Amino acid sequence: MIGKAGLCLRYEGINSKRLTIHSNDSTRDVLRMYITLPVGTGKSIILAAFTQSLLSSGRVLVLIHRQDIAKQLAETFEQAGLPVGLLMQGYRNIEARIVVATTQSLTAMALQELLHAHEQSIVAICIDEAHHAVKGSAYERIIATVEEASPQHRVPVIGCTATPYRSDTQSMLSLLPTCAFARDIPDMVRLGSLAPLVWKPLHVDIDLSKVITDMQSGENEYVEDALASELVRAAITREIARLVVPHIQGRPTLVFAVSIEHAQQLAEAFAQCGLSARAISGRNHRAEREQIVSDWRRGIVQVVCNCSLLTEGFDFPSISALVIARPTLSPSLYMQMLGRGTRPAPGKQDCLVLDVMGNNPDTGRQVVLPQVVGDTQAAGGNVPASGRGERLDPGKQADPFLKQLFGNEGGSSFSLLDPIGQSWYRWTPYRQGPHEGYFTRVSRYESALIERDPSGSGLYRSRLHIKRPYSQPEDAWVCQDYLPLRQHVALVHAATNKKQSQALRSKDAPWLERPATEEQLQVLQRIHPKAAQRAREERWTQQEASDAITFSFLRNTLTHPPKGDNGQNDVAS
Repeated sequence: MIGKAGLCLRYEGINSKRLTIHSNDSTRDVLRMYITLPVGTGKSIILAAFTQSLLSSGRVLVLIHRQDIAKQLAETFEQAGLPVGLLMQGYRNIEARIVVATTQSLTAMALQELLHAHEQSIVAICIDEAHHAVKGSAYERIIATVEEASPQHRVPVIGCTATPYRSDTQSMLSLLPTCAFARDIPDMVRLGSLAPLVWKPLHVDIDLSKVITDMQSGENEYVEDALASELVRAAITREIARLVVPHIQGRPTLVFAVSIEHAQQLAEAFAQCGLSARAISGRNHRAEREQIVSDWRRGIVQVVCNCSLLTEGFDFPSISALVIARPTLSPSLYMQMLGRGTRPAPGKQDCLVLDVMGNNPDTGRQVVLPQVVGDTQAAGGNVPASGRGERLDPGKQADPFLKQLFGNEGGSSFSLLDPIGQSWYRWTPYRQGPHEGYFTRVSRYESALIERDPSGSGLYRSRLHIKRPYSQPEDAWVCQDYLPLRQHVALVHAATNKKQSQALRSKDAPWLERPATEEQLQVLQRIHPKAAQRAREERWTQQEASDAITFSFLRNTLTHPPKGDNGQNDVAS
Protein backbone atom coordinates (compact mmCIF):
# COMPACT_ATOMS: atom_id res chain seq x y z
CA MET A 1 0.00 0.00 0.00
CA ILE A 2 1.08 3.59 -0.55
CA GLY A 3 1.51 5.50 2.68
CA LYS A 4 -0.77 8.51 2.99
CA ALA A 5 1.90 10.46 4.83
CA GLY A 6 4.05 10.49 1.73
CA LEU A 7 1.18 11.56 -0.50
CA CYS A 8 -0.79 14.11 1.47
CA LEU A 9 1.26 17.05 0.18
CA ARG A 10 1.60 15.92 -3.40
CA TYR A 11 -1.49 13.91 -4.16
CA GLU A 12 -4.35 15.53 -2.26
CA GLY A 13 -6.60 17.39 -4.68
CA ILE A 14 -5.47 15.48 -7.76
CA ASN A 15 -7.36 12.23 -7.31
CA SER A 16 -10.05 13.52 -5.02
CA LYS A 17 -11.16 16.53 -7.03
CA ARG A 18 -9.48 17.56 -10.27
CA LEU A 19 -9.23 14.08 -11.77
CA THR A 20 -12.85 13.33 -10.93
CA ILE A 21 -14.04 16.57 -12.52
CA HIS A 22 -12.17 15.90 -15.75
CA SER A 23 -13.18 12.25 -15.97
CA ASN A 24 -16.88 13.12 -15.71
CA ASP A 25 -16.81 15.73 -18.46
CA SER A 26 -18.55 14.82 -21.71
CA THR A 27 -15.85 16.12 -24.08
CA ARG A 28 -13.06 13.94 -25.35
CA ASP A 29 -10.13 16.22 -24.56
CA VAL A 30 -10.66 16.14 -20.81
CA LEU A 31 -9.54 12.51 -20.82
CA ARG A 32 -6.11 13.78 -21.85
CA MET A 33 -4.50 15.53 -18.92
CA TYR A 34 -1.22 16.06 -17.15
CA ILE A 35 0.14 17.08 -13.78
CA THR A 36 3.35 19.01 -13.29
CA LEU A 37 5.59 18.78 -10.23
CA PRO A 38 9.28 19.62 -9.72
CA VAL A 39 11.97 16.97 -9.73
CA GLY A 40 12.31 15.38 -6.31
CA THR A 41 8.70 15.74 -5.16
CA GLY A 42 7.52 12.18 -5.70
CA LYS A 43 6.11 11.93 -9.23
CA SER A 44 6.76 8.18 -9.35
CA ILE A 45 4.79 7.72 -6.11
CA ILE A 46 1.92 9.71 -7.60
CA LEU A 47 1.98 7.57 -10.75
CA ALA A 48 1.84 4.49 -8.53
CA ALA A 49 -1.18 5.97 -6.72
CA PHE A 50 -2.90 6.68 -10.04
CA THR A 51 -2.39 3.15 -11.31
CA GLN A 52 -3.54 1.65 -8.02
CA SER A 53 -6.78 3.64 -8.18
CA LEU A 54 -7.39 2.54 -11.79
CA LEU A 55 -6.73 -1.19 -11.37
CA SER A 56 -10.31 -1.95 -10.36
CA SER A 57 -11.39 -1.15 -13.93
CA GLY A 58 -8.72 -3.07 -15.81
CA ARG A 59 -5.07 -2.98 -16.86
CA VAL A 60 -2.86 0.11 -16.90
CA LEU A 61 -0.01 0.87 -19.32
CA VAL A 62 2.78 3.14 -18.08
CA LEU A 63 5.02 4.68 -20.76
CA ILE A 64 8.53 6.10 -20.45
CA HIS A 65 11.27 6.84 -22.96
CA ARG A 66 14.29 5.57 -20.98
CA GLN A 67 15.19 2.12 -19.69
CA ASP A 68 16.77 3.31 -16.43
CA ILE A 69 13.66 5.31 -15.49
CA ALA A 70 11.45 2.34 -16.47
CA LYS A 71 13.35 0.16 -13.98
CA GLN A 72 12.99 2.77 -11.24
CA LEU A 73 9.25 3.06 -11.86
CA ALA A 74 8.81 -0.70 -11.75
CA GLU A 75 10.72 -0.82 -8.45
CA THR A 76 8.52 1.94 -6.98
CA PHE A 77 5.38 0.05 -8.02
CA GLU A 78 6.73 -3.19 -6.54
CA GLN A 79 7.50 -1.44 -3.24
CA ALA A 80 3.88 -0.25 -3.23
CA GLY A 81 2.74 -3.88 -3.59
CA LEU A 82 1.36 -3.42 -7.10
CA PRO A 83 1.27 -6.19 -9.77
CA VAL A 84 3.77 -4.72 -12.23
CA GLY A 85 5.59 -6.10 -15.24
CA LEU A 86 8.41 -4.55 -17.28
CA LEU A 87 8.65 -4.40 -21.07
CA MET A 88 12.00 -3.22 -22.43
CA GLN A 89 15.27 -4.67 -23.67
CA GLY A 90 15.94 -7.80 -21.61
CA TYR A 91 12.49 -7.78 -19.95
CA ARG A 92 9.14 -9.04 -21.25
CA ASN A 93 6.43 -9.46 -18.63
CA ILE A 94 3.35 -8.39 -20.58
CA GLU A 95 0.83 -10.49 -18.63
CA ALA A 96 0.94 -8.23 -15.57
CA ARG A 97 -2.02 -5.95 -14.82
CA ILE A 98 0.34 -2.96 -14.79
CA VAL A 99 2.99 -2.88 -17.51
CA VAL A 100 5.79 -0.30 -17.47
CA ALA A 101 7.09 -0.12 -21.04
CA THR A 102 9.62 1.94 -22.94
CA THR A 103 8.24 3.49 -26.10
CA GLN A 104 11.06 1.90 -28.11
CA SER A 105 9.94 -1.59 -27.04
CA LEU A 106 6.36 -1.06 -28.19
CA THR A 107 6.66 -1.76 -31.89
CA ALA A 108 3.41 -2.34 -33.74
CA MET A 109 3.72 -6.10 -33.25
CA ALA A 110 4.77 -5.85 -29.58
CA LEU A 111 1.86 -3.54 -28.84
CA GLN A 112 -0.63 -6.00 -30.32
CA GLU A 113 0.89 -8.80 -28.23
CA LEU A 114 0.55 -6.64 -25.13
CA LEU A 115 -3.08 -5.83 -25.87
CA HIS A 116 -3.98 -9.54 -26.19
CA ALA A 117 -1.78 -10.85 -23.36
CA HIS A 118 -4.53 -10.58 -20.73
CA GLU A 119 -8.29 -11.03 -20.69
CA GLN A 120 -8.70 -7.52 -19.26
CA SER A 121 -8.40 -4.48 -21.53
CA ILE A 122 -6.00 -1.60 -20.99
CA VAL A 123 -8.27 1.04 -19.45
CA ALA A 124 -5.77 3.83 -18.84
CA ILE A 125 -2.34 5.08 -19.93
CA CYS A 126 0.08 6.92 -17.66
CA ILE A 127 3.10 8.72 -19.11
CA ASP A 128 6.18 9.70 -17.13
CA GLU A 129 8.37 12.53 -18.51
CA ALA A 130 5.27 13.47 -20.49
CA HIS A 131 6.90 16.48 -22.21
CA HIS A 132 8.20 13.94 -24.75
CA ALA A 133 4.63 13.04 -25.73
CA VAL A 134 4.14 15.29 -28.77
CA LYS A 135 2.28 15.03 -32.04
CA GLY A 136 3.91 12.54 -34.44
CA SER A 137 5.78 10.74 -31.66
CA ALA A 138 5.57 7.07 -30.68
CA TYR A 139 3.29 8.15 -27.83
CA GLU A 140 0.62 9.33 -30.28
CA ARG A 141 0.76 6.00 -32.17
CA ILE A 142 0.54 3.95 -28.96
CA ILE A 143 -2.37 5.95 -27.56
CA ALA A 144 -4.31 5.69 -30.82
CA THR A 145 -3.77 1.91 -31.02
CA VAL A 146 -4.91 1.33 -27.42
CA GLU A 147 -8.02 3.44 -28.00
CA GLU A 148 -8.87 1.52 -31.18
CA ALA A 149 -8.56 -1.75 -29.28
CA SER A 150 -11.16 -0.61 -26.71
CA PRO A 151 -13.94 1.16 -28.64
CA GLN A 152 -16.46 0.29 -25.93
CA HIS A 153 -14.90 2.66 -23.38
CA ARG A 154 -12.85 5.81 -23.30
CA VAL A 155 -9.20 5.52 -22.27
CA PRO A 156 -7.91 8.33 -20.01
CA VAL A 157 -4.30 9.38 -20.61
CA ILE A 158 -2.52 10.97 -17.64
CA GLY A 159 0.91 12.55 -18.06
CA CYS A 160 3.39 13.57 -15.39
CA THR A 161 6.30 15.94 -15.94
CA ALA A 162 8.56 18.45 -14.24
CA THR A 163 9.00 20.41 -17.47
CA PRO A 164 5.79 20.93 -19.46
CA TYR A 165 7.76 23.02 -21.97
CA ARG A 166 10.52 22.32 -24.45
CA SER A 167 13.28 24.21 -26.23
CA ASP A 168 11.74 23.56 -29.66
CA THR A 169 8.38 24.43 -31.21
CA GLN A 170 6.72 21.13 -30.25
CA SER A 171 4.33 20.91 -27.33
CA MET A 172 2.86 18.14 -25.22
CA LEU A 173 -0.41 20.10 -25.26
CA SER A 174 -1.21 18.59 -28.64
CA LEU A 175 -1.70 15.22 -26.92
CA LEU A 176 -2.31 16.29 -23.31
CA PRO A 177 -4.15 19.62 -23.48
CA THR A 178 -5.46 19.87 -19.91
CA CYS A 179 -3.38 20.51 -16.80
CA ALA A 180 -5.16 18.99 -13.78
CA PHE A 181 -2.66 19.97 -11.08
CA ALA A 182 0.49 22.08 -10.89
CA ARG A 183 3.19 22.92 -8.39
CA ASP A 184 6.41 24.77 -9.16
CA ILE A 185 9.70 25.03 -7.28
CA PRO A 186 8.74 28.12 -5.22
CA ASP A 187 5.51 26.36 -4.19
CA MET A 188 7.40 23.33 -2.93
CA VAL A 189 10.10 25.41 -1.25
CA ARG A 190 7.38 27.32 0.60
CA LEU A 191 5.81 24.02 1.70
CA GLY A 192 9.16 22.65 2.88
CA SER A 193 9.31 19.84 0.33
CA LEU A 194 12.33 21.33 -1.45
CA ALA A 195 15.34 23.20 -0.16
CA PRO A 196 15.51 26.98 -0.73
CA LEU A 197 17.79 27.97 -3.60
CA VAL A 198 20.67 30.44 -3.71
CA TRP A 199 21.94 31.58 -7.12
CA LYS A 200 25.34 32.79 -8.23
CA PRO A 201 26.31 33.36 -11.88
CA LEU A 202 29.95 32.64 -12.76
CA HIS A 203 31.29 34.64 -15.69
CA VAL A 204 34.13 33.04 -17.66
CA ASP A 205 35.64 33.65 -21.08
CA ILE A 206 33.30 31.58 -23.25
CA ASP A 207 31.04 32.57 -26.14
CA LEU A 208 27.97 30.36 -26.53
CA SER A 209 26.88 32.21 -29.67
CA LYS A 210 29.64 30.34 -31.52
CA VAL A 211 28.41 26.90 -30.41
CA ILE A 212 26.23 25.12 -32.96
CA THR A 213 22.98 23.37 -32.03
CA ASP A 214 20.86 20.53 -33.35
CA MET A 215 17.73 18.60 -32.41
CA GLN A 216 18.26 16.04 -29.64
CA SER A 217 15.35 14.00 -28.23
CA GLY A 218 12.99 16.52 -29.80
CA GLU A 219 14.68 19.57 -28.26
CA ASN A 220 17.11 22.16 -29.56
CA GLU A 221 20.43 21.62 -27.77
CA TYR A 222 24.11 22.35 -28.13
CA VAL A 223 26.16 19.83 -30.11
CA GLU A 224 28.28 18.18 -27.44
CA ASP A 225 31.59 18.29 -29.34
CA ALA A 226 31.10 21.95 -30.22
CA LEU A 227 30.25 22.84 -26.60
CA ALA A 228 33.24 20.85 -25.39
CA SER A 229 35.53 22.77 -27.76
CA GLU A 230 34.42 26.00 -26.08
CA LEU A 231 34.65 24.72 -22.50
CA VAL A 232 37.36 22.05 -22.31
CA ARG A 233 40.32 24.36 -22.02
CA ALA A 234 42.72 24.32 -19.09
CA ALA A 235 42.45 28.07 -18.52
CA ILE A 236 38.64 27.89 -18.41
CA THR A 237 38.49 24.94 -16.01
CA ARG A 238 41.02 26.58 -13.68
CA GLU A 239 38.98 29.79 -13.73
CA ILE A 240 35.75 27.91 -12.97
CA ALA A 241 37.39 26.19 -9.98
CA ARG A 242 38.87 29.48 -8.78
CA LEU A 243 35.46 31.16 -8.87
CA VAL A 244 33.60 28.24 -7.29
CA VAL A 245 35.84 27.50 -4.30
CA PRO A 246 35.10 30.65 -2.22
CA HIS A 247 31.37 30.01 -2.44
CA ILE A 248 30.97 26.31 -1.67
CA GLN A 249 33.00 26.23 1.57
CA GLY A 250 32.31 22.77 3.06
CA ARG A 251 29.20 21.98 1.02
CA PRO A 252 28.92 18.55 -0.67
CA THR A 253 29.14 19.65 -4.30
CA LEU A 254 28.09 18.11 -7.60
CA VAL A 255 29.59 19.48 -10.82
CA PHE A 256 28.02 18.86 -14.25
CA ALA A 257 30.53 18.66 -17.09
CA VAL A 258 30.04 18.51 -20.85
CA SER A 259 32.32 15.50 -21.43
CA ILE A 260 34.35 12.92 -19.56
CA GLU A 261 37.54 14.84 -20.30
CA HIS A 262 35.90 17.99 -19.00
CA ALA A 263 34.88 16.24 -15.75
CA GLN A 264 38.44 15.01 -15.26
CA GLN A 265 39.90 18.47 -15.92
CA LEU A 266 37.49 20.06 -13.46
CA ALA A 267 38.28 17.50 -10.75
CA GLU A 268 42.00 18.16 -11.20
CA ALA A 269 41.41 21.92 -11.03
CA PHE A 270 39.46 21.61 -7.77
CA ALA A 271 42.15 19.33 -6.33
CA GLN A 272 44.80 21.96 -7.19
CA CYS A 273 42.70 24.42 -5.16
CA GLY A 274 43.03 22.14 -2.14
CA LEU A 275 39.66 20.37 -2.25
CA SER A 276 39.03 16.64 -2.22
CA ALA A 277 37.57 16.11 -5.70
CA ARG A 278 36.93 13.15 -7.96
CA ALA A 279 35.62 12.66 -11.49
CA ILE A 280 33.04 9.95 -12.13
CA SER A 281 31.81 8.60 -15.45
CA GLY A 282 30.90 5.46 -17.32
CA ARG A 283 34.61 4.77 -17.78
CA ASN A 284 34.98 3.99 -14.09
CA HIS A 285 34.42 0.39 -13.10
CA ARG A 286 31.24 -0.07 -11.11
CA ALA A 287 33.12 -0.81 -7.89
CA GLU A 288 35.17 2.35 -8.35
CA ARG A 289 32.05 4.46 -8.93
CA GLU A 290 30.41 3.00 -5.83
CA GLN A 291 33.53 3.76 -3.78
CA ILE A 292 33.61 7.38 -4.96
CA VAL A 293 29.95 7.87 -4.06
CA SER A 294 30.47 6.16 -0.70
CA ASP A 295 33.41 8.46 0.10
CA TRP A 296 31.31 11.42 -0.97
CA ARG A 297 28.43 10.48 1.30
CA ARG A 298 30.85 10.04 4.22
CA GLY A 299 32.50 13.43 3.63
CA ILE A 300 35.87 12.04 2.50
CA VAL A 301 35.27 13.54 -0.95
CA GLN A 302 33.66 16.99 -1.19
CA VAL A 303 33.40 17.63 -4.95
CA VAL A 304 32.28 15.11 -7.55
CA CYS A 305 32.49 16.05 -11.23
CA ASN A 306 30.33 13.98 -13.57
CA CYS A 307 29.28 13.77 -17.18
CA SER A 308 25.76 12.42 -17.86
CA LEU A 309 25.99 9.87 -15.04
CA LEU A 310 24.35 11.57 -12.05
CA THR A 311 21.77 13.64 -13.92
CA GLU A 312 18.70 11.40 -13.44
CA GLY A 313 17.85 8.79 -10.86
CA PHE A 314 20.64 9.62 -8.38
CA ASP A 315 19.62 10.50 -4.84
CA PHE A 316 22.01 12.13 -2.35
CA PRO A 317 19.87 14.72 -0.48
CA SER A 318 22.84 16.24 1.35
CA ILE A 319 24.18 17.78 -1.87
CA SER A 320 23.99 21.52 -1.17
CA ALA A 321 25.94 23.00 -4.07
CA LEU A 322 25.50 22.47 -7.81
CA VAL A 323 27.93 23.77 -10.42
CA ILE A 324 26.29 23.82 -13.86
CA ALA A 325 29.53 23.84 -15.88
CA ARG A 326 27.80 22.58 -19.04
CA PRO A 327 25.40 25.26 -20.33
CA THR A 328 22.22 23.86 -21.88
CA LEU A 329 19.24 24.97 -23.94
CA SER A 330 17.15 22.06 -22.67
CA PRO A 331 14.69 22.90 -19.87
CA SER A 332 14.25 19.22 -19.03
CA LEU A 333 18.00 18.61 -18.71
CA TYR A 334 18.43 21.69 -16.53
CA MET A 335 15.56 20.64 -14.27
CA GLN A 336 17.06 17.17 -13.91
CA MET A 337 20.42 18.68 -12.94
CA LEU A 338 18.72 21.05 -10.50
CA GLY A 339 16.81 18.17 -8.96
CA ARG A 340 20.04 16.62 -7.66
CA GLY A 341 20.33 19.44 -5.10
CA THR A 342 16.79 20.49 -4.25
CA ARG A 343 15.93 17.62 -1.92
CA PRO A 344 15.85 18.61 1.77
CA ALA A 345 18.13 16.90 4.29
CA PRO A 346 18.86 17.22 8.02
CA GLY A 347 21.06 20.26 8.64
CA LYS A 348 20.74 21.48 5.04
CA GLN A 349 19.64 25.12 4.92
CA ASP A 350 19.64 25.67 1.16
CA CYS A 351 21.19 24.64 -2.13
CA LEU A 352 23.70 26.91 -3.87
CA VAL A 353 23.38 26.87 -7.68
CA LEU A 354 26.31 28.24 -9.67
CA ASP A 355 25.59 28.71 -13.37
CA VAL A 356 28.67 29.01 -15.61
CA MET A 357 27.99 31.81 -18.10
CA GLY A 358 30.01 33.91 -20.52
CA ASN A 359 31.46 37.35 -19.80
CA ASN A 360 28.61 38.77 -21.89
CA PRO A 361 25.82 36.39 -20.90
CA ASP A 362 22.76 35.95 -23.07
CA THR A 363 19.97 34.10 -21.28
CA GLY A 364 18.52 33.36 -24.70
CA ARG A 365 21.50 31.05 -25.19
CA GLN A 366 21.13 28.95 -22.04
CA VAL A 367 18.76 27.99 -19.25
CA VAL A 368 19.73 29.45 -15.87
CA LEU A 369 18.13 29.22 -12.44
CA PRO A 370 16.18 32.52 -12.41
CA GLN A 371 14.34 31.41 -15.55
CA VAL A 372 13.07 28.43 -13.56
CA VAL A 373 12.06 30.07 -10.29
CA GLY A 374 11.78 33.74 -11.30
CA ASP A 375 13.70 36.63 -9.77
CA THR A 376 14.09 40.02 -11.42
CA GLN A 377 17.44 41.02 -9.99
CA ALA A 378 19.07 37.64 -10.41
CA ALA A 379 17.62 37.16 -13.88
CA GLY A 380 19.74 39.99 -15.25
CA GLY A 381 22.87 38.22 -14.10
CA ASN A 382 23.54 40.91 -11.50
CA VAL A 383 25.31 40.03 -8.27
CA PRO A 384 24.69 41.99 -5.07
CA ALA A 385 27.45 44.38 -4.09
CA SER A 386 28.30 42.16 -1.13
CA GLY A 387 29.40 39.46 -3.58
CA ARG A 388 27.13 36.89 -2.00
CA GLY A 389 24.68 34.79 -3.94
CA GLU A 390 21.08 35.90 -4.33
CA ARG A 391 18.61 33.92 -2.21
CA LEU A 392 15.72 32.76 -4.38
CA ASP A 393 13.20 32.28 -1.60
CA PRO A 394 9.42 32.65 -2.06
CA GLY A 395 9.25 34.68 1.15
CA LYS A 396 11.90 37.18 0.02
CA GLN A 397 11.03 40.86 0.40
CA ALA A 398 13.13 43.88 -0.52
CA ASP A 399 11.20 46.19 1.79
CA PRO A 400 9.40 45.30 5.04
CA PHE A 401 6.65 47.86 4.43
CA LEU A 402 5.88 46.44 1.01
CA LYS A 403 5.77 43.03 2.67
CA GLN A 404 3.02 44.34 4.94
CA LEU A 405 1.31 46.11 2.06
CA PHE A 406 1.33 43.22 -0.43
CA GLY A 407 0.82 40.38 2.02
CA ASN A 408 2.97 37.82 3.75
CA GLU A 409 4.70 36.53 0.65
CA GLY A 410 5.98 37.86 -2.64
CA GLY A 411 8.16 40.83 -3.58
CA SER A 412 7.81 44.40 -4.74
CA SER A 413 8.72 43.42 -8.27
CA PHE A 414 8.77 39.92 -9.72
CA SER A 415 9.45 38.87 -13.27
CA LEU A 416 7.50 35.84 -14.46
CA LEU A 417 10.09 33.79 -16.28
CA ASP A 418 10.21 30.39 -17.90
CA PRO A 419 13.09 28.46 -19.44
CA ILE A 420 12.19 29.59 -22.96
CA GLY A 421 11.45 33.26 -22.57
CA GLN A 422 10.14 35.85 -20.19
CA SER A 423 7.19 38.14 -19.86
CA TRP A 424 7.64 41.68 -21.09
CA TYR A 425 5.51 42.93 -18.19
CA ARG A 426 6.70 43.80 -14.70
CA TRP A 427 4.50 41.50 -12.63
CA THR A 428 4.02 41.98 -8.89
CA PRO A 429 2.87 39.13 -6.62
CA TYR A 430 0.25 39.59 -3.93
CA ARG A 431 -1.36 37.54 -1.21
CA GLN A 432 -4.39 38.71 0.73
CA GLY A 433 -5.95 35.95 2.82
CA PRO A 434 -7.01 33.16 0.44
CA HIS A 435 -6.44 35.36 -2.60
CA GLU A 436 -3.07 35.34 -4.33
CA GLY A 437 -1.61 35.85 -7.75
CA TYR A 438 0.09 38.55 -9.83
CA PHE A 439 -0.83 41.94 -11.25
CA THR A 440 0.74 44.37 -13.71
CA ARG A 441 -0.12 47.67 -15.37
CA VAL A 442 -0.96 47.27 -19.05
CA SER A 443 -1.96 50.83 -19.91
CA ARG A 444 -2.98 53.98 -18.08
CA TYR A 445 -6.40 52.66 -17.12
CA GLU A 446 -5.96 48.88 -17.42
CA SER A 447 -4.25 46.26 -15.27
CA ALA A 448 -3.84 42.54 -15.94
CA LEU A 449 -4.46 40.09 -13.10
CA ILE A 450 -3.50 36.41 -12.93
CA GLU A 451 -5.29 34.76 -10.02
CA ARG A 452 -4.49 31.43 -8.42
CA ASP A 453 -7.19 28.79 -8.02
CA PRO A 454 -8.29 29.00 -4.35
CA SER A 455 -9.12 25.27 -4.34
CA GLY A 456 -5.41 24.45 -4.36
CA SER A 457 -4.90 22.98 -7.84
CA GLY A 458 -1.92 25.30 -8.43
CA LEU A 459 -3.56 26.62 -11.62
CA TYR A 460 -4.55 30.17 -12.56
CA ARG A 461 -7.08 32.27 -14.47
CA SER A 462 -6.57 35.76 -15.92
CA ARG A 463 -8.53 38.96 -16.49
CA LEU A 464 -8.19 42.65 -17.23
CA HIS A 465 -9.40 45.24 -14.73
CA ILE A 466 -10.35 48.59 -16.29
CA LYS A 467 -10.90 51.77 -14.26
CA ARG A 468 -11.41 54.95 -16.24
CA PRO A 469 -12.08 58.36 -14.67
CA TYR A 470 -15.70 58.92 -13.60
CA SER A 471 -16.64 55.36 -14.59
CA GLN A 472 -17.40 52.19 -12.69
CA PRO A 473 -14.64 49.53 -12.73
CA GLU A 474 -15.01 46.80 -15.33
CA ASP A 475 -13.58 43.29 -15.57
CA ALA A 476 -12.92 41.49 -18.87
CA TRP A 477 -11.80 37.89 -18.81
CA VAL A 478 -8.70 36.95 -20.73
CA CYS A 479 -9.37 33.30 -19.87
CA GLN A 480 -11.64 31.88 -17.16
CA ASP A 481 -10.20 28.37 -17.40
CA TYR A 482 -7.72 27.40 -14.72
CA LEU A 483 -4.44 26.72 -16.53
CA PRO A 484 -0.72 26.70 -15.67
CA LEU A 485 0.80 30.08 -14.90
CA ARG A 486 2.97 30.23 -18.01
CA GLN A 487 -0.03 29.69 -20.27
CA HIS A 488 -1.86 32.61 -18.74
CA VAL A 489 1.17 34.86 -19.14
CA ALA A 490 1.13 34.02 -22.85
CA LEU A 491 -2.63 34.62 -23.05
CA VAL A 492 -2.27 38.03 -21.40
CA HIS A 493 0.47 38.89 -23.90
CA ALA A 494 -1.79 37.96 -26.81
CA ALA A 495 -4.81 39.80 -25.41
CA THR A 496 -2.96 43.04 -24.65
CA ASN A 497 -0.40 43.18 -27.42
CA LYS A 498 -2.03 46.15 -29.16
CA LYS A 499 -2.96 48.14 -26.06
CA GLN A 500 0.20 47.86 -23.95
CA SER A 501 2.18 50.89 -22.88
CA GLN A 502 5.89 50.55 -23.58
CA ALA A 503 6.71 52.95 -20.75
CA LEU A 504 4.72 50.87 -18.25
CA ARG A 505 5.73 47.40 -19.39
CA SER A 506 9.52 47.73 -19.50
CA LYS A 507 11.41 46.17 -16.60
CA ASP A 508 14.61 47.97 -17.60
CA ALA A 509 13.23 51.49 -18.04
CA PRO A 510 15.52 54.12 -16.43
CA TRP A 511 12.59 55.72 -14.56
CA LEU A 512 12.16 52.67 -12.33
CA GLU A 513 15.24 53.48 -10.27
CA ARG A 514 14.69 57.23 -10.15
CA PRO A 515 13.36 58.85 -6.95
CA ALA A 516 9.59 58.82 -6.56
CA THR A 517 8.02 61.90 -8.13
CA GLU A 518 6.11 64.52 -6.17
CA GLU A 519 2.99 63.52 -8.10
CA GLN A 520 3.38 59.90 -6.95
CA LEU A 521 3.89 60.99 -3.36
CA GLN A 522 0.76 63.16 -3.48
CA VAL A 523 -1.28 60.24 -4.83
CA LEU A 524 0.06 58.02 -2.03
CA GLN A 525 -0.76 60.73 0.51
CA ARG A 526 -4.37 60.72 -0.69
CA ILE A 527 -4.90 56.94 -0.80
CA HIS A 528 -2.45 55.69 1.83
CA PRO A 529 -0.94 58.36 4.12
CA LYS A 530 1.29 55.90 5.97
CA ALA A 531 2.75 54.70 2.70
CA ALA A 532 3.41 58.29 1.65
CA GLN A 533 5.23 58.94 4.91
CA ARG A 534 7.39 55.84 4.49
CA ALA A 535 8.07 56.73 0.86
CA ARG A 536 9.41 60.16 1.85
CA GLU A 537 11.44 58.90 4.82
CA GLU A 538 13.02 56.03 2.91
CA ARG A 539 13.28 57.78 -0.45
CA TRP A 540 11.34 55.26 -2.43
CA THR A 541 12.03 54.79 -6.11
CA GLN A 542 9.41 55.41 -8.77
CA GLN A 543 9.06 51.64 -9.12
CA GLU A 544 8.29 51.14 -5.42
CA ALA A 545 5.82 54.03 -5.41
CA SER A 546 4.17 52.78 -8.62
CA ASP A 547 3.72 49.27 -7.21
CA ALA A 548 2.21 50.62 -3.99
CA ILE A 549 -0.21 52.89 -5.87
CA THR A 550 -1.31 50.14 -8.26
CA PHE A 551 -1.87 47.70 -5.43
CA SER A 552 -3.93 50.23 -3.45
CA PHE A 553 -6.21 50.83 -6.43
CA LEU A 554 -6.55 47.09 -7.09
CA ARG A 555 -6.95 45.88 -3.51
CA ASN A 556 -10.75 45.60 -3.66
CA THR A 557 -10.86 43.61 -6.91
CA LEU A 558 -7.97 41.40 -5.78
CA THR A 559 -9.85 40.39 -2.64
CA HIS A 560 -13.31 40.32 -4.29
CA PRO A 561 -12.74 38.80 -7.75
CA PRO A 562 -15.69 38.19 -10.11
CA LYS A 563 -17.26 34.75 -9.94
CA GLY A 564 -16.31 33.87 -13.50
CA ASP A 565 -19.73 33.05 -14.89
CA ASN A 566 -20.37 32.93 -18.61
CA GLY A 567 -21.75 36.44 -18.63
CA GLN A 568 -18.26 37.90 -18.45
CA ASN A 569 -16.55 39.23 -21.54
CA ASP A 570 -13.68 37.14 -22.91
CA VAL A 571 -11.20 39.52 -24.55
CA ALA A 572 -9.06 36.70 -25.91
CA SER A 573 -11.81 35.20 -28.05
